[in-house]
Amino acid sequence: MWQQGARSTVTAAGRAIVVDRPKQLFGTDRGPSPEECLLAALAAETLARTGGEVHVSARQDLRGGLGFDGAPVGLRDILVQCLDPQAPIPAPGPVLELLRQPTDISIEIENRRTPDAP
Repeated sequence: MWQQGARSTVTAAGRAIVVDRPKQLFGTDRGPSPEECLLAALAAETLARTGGEVHVSARQDLRGGLGFDGAPVGLRDILVQCLDPQAPIPAPGPVLELLRQPTDISIEIENRRTPDAP
């Protein structure tokens, strides 16, 4: 549910997560960005499979998300570092595979407001 600026609360598996952007990008800086949530999912998946410590980073051209012509949208050069893994690094998990392979995504929009609603 949208709250203010770029801040919204999303529900996943019955748990509410505040997702936001930094103030410089018209957010209120009260939660991770959508891209940071994706990187956190990748880190959590890797950590659960290897133990130890995991660092995940990526590059992002912020102009792309703001609609500047020619600027790439999304994350690039994602790096997953497994430090002192307690188990052998297994085959890729579903989050990594989602990022690696093209996936069809459908977006459906339904306006549930009545014409008189503000």
